[in-house]
Parts: sequence; C-alpha cells; structure tokens
Amino acid sequence: MTVTRPPGRYAHAVERQRRLALQEAHTIRSRRARIKRLMSQGRITLEQIFVTDKQHLGTMPVREILLSVPGMGASKVNRVMSANKIGYGQKFENFSMQRRLELLDWIERRYPRVVVR
Repeated sequence: MTVTRPPGRYAHAVERQRRLALQEAHTIRSRRARIKRLMSQGRITLEQIFVTDKQHLGTMPVREILLSVPGMGASKVNRVMSANKIGYGQKFENFSMQRRLELLDWIERRYPRVVVR
C-alpha cells in the first residue's frame, strides 16, 4: 500500500528548483553533444577545446573528449591515457593547462595522422 502525502508547505519551491536543475543539466548535455559532433566533423580541433575553459566541459571526462577526435578510437584513447598517466575518470576541469598542452604534443608526435591542431 502506497501512502501519498499532501503537498508540503514548500513543495512549489522544491519543484521549481528541480525544474531549473533539470533544465541546466539538459543545456550542458546539449552543448557537450554539439562540441563532440563538431569535433567528429573536423570543424573544431582538440587544441581549440583544450585552450578554452568552458564551464559546461568541466565535469566531462577527458576520455570522452578524446573519443570525439576523428581517428581516435577506444583502443588508441586507452593507449594515450595509459602512456600519459591519465585516470579513466579524469575530468576536464581537473586537467591543468600544462597537462593539456603536453598531451597535444604527445599525440602529435605519436600519431601524426590524427589532427589535433
């Protein structure tokens, strides 16, 4: 038997906060999907992503960004991350600018066919 409670005193405020959070999450997911799509089409490069500090990319895993690069499949991304000691769940926001630039240089030297700049 399910007990339903009457709406609480602040139910409307909680519902409003919930809707705003859902809307914000949807916006972030949409922006990430757009960036991944543009990267896979070759319209923006990995360097362009790495040198910008976009807030909506903050919690996105570095692995997910690398997988969007044309010519970088799962096995190549795994090798890149392992060789550069990047954790599987490493987030973009915790990835320093120096590490980003070192990674770009490493990928360019190791995989010249992959366009990162």
